[in-house]
Amino acid sequence: MNCKWVSNEDRNLTCSRHADSSGYCLFHKENKNKREIALFDAYIKKGEISDFTGFRFEDEFDINK
Repeated sequence: MNCKWVSNEDRNLTCSRHADSSGYCLFHKENKNKREIALFDAYIKKGEISDFTGFRFEDEFDINK
């Protein structure tokens, strides 16, 4: 199942990443658990993602850590 995130500005802009039971992928999901936060941080810091449209960053996210 694909992530159900859709842009508020452009309804044609959607996410094709795999979704979990919440219906959202790791990047668009709110209220991530500790494991999901660690995975999210690792993907971002690895630098393989350049489009962060709609991403849900946790309050304590720090790219320098």
